[in-house]
Amino acid sequence: MNRLPESDILRVQQLSPVLNGVFKLSDLQIVLASRNLKTLHNRITRLIKTGLLKRFRNGIYTAEGFSRETLSIRINPDAYFSLGTVLAANALIGTTPEKRLYAVKTGRSRCFKHADLVIEHLGISEALYFGFTEIQGVKYADSEKAYLDTLYYYMKGRRFSFNPMIDVDIRRLNRSRMNRYLTFYKNNRFVKFCRNLLNGQ
Repeated sequence: MNRLPESDILRVQQLSPVLNGVFKLSDLQIVLASRNLKTLHNRITRLIKTGLLKRFRNGIYTAEGFSRETLSIRINPDAYFSLGTVLAANALIGTTPEKRLYAVKTGRSRCFKHADLVIEHLGISEALYFGFTEIQGVKYADSEKAYLDTLYYYMKGRRFSFNPMIDVDIRRLNRSRMNRYLTFYKNNRFVKFCRNLLNGQ
């Protein structure tokens, strides 16, 4: 195998900060100016062997210091951050799931692992795909929807690093918004469960 050109290393290093350390195959095809896929894969393999890139999964690669949030977005740009990821960011829980990112999307749930990082894209129905704001291409649930999403999956048997029934500062939640969001849920048992928690029962 021929020696890796210095230009390949420099191009990847220069673009890495722009892409927050996350490259898709299409990015590398442009960066390395390679139209031949076999040649492109060979050059990527050499970049991996040097340690400059790591293969996360087919078609997605990371560089040192990559952004976890960007990695999640590149996997699925429609998934919005929610659950403990948002509750911790908004200081509604004391524990921060540092090595786990939670996002919600339509369709079936998917789990992605990268070394000690776990990215969970939890599936939800289209009727419940709401309650988030997009900021510079990144979707974040508001605190109210993040809490409802947490309770939704908690009732489905999922457990977290915190107890959503007692560890969330619900005093800071907008009750009017919570009540409006609950009208979208058709499961009466779930709605009653949420209302009881909000009312301290």
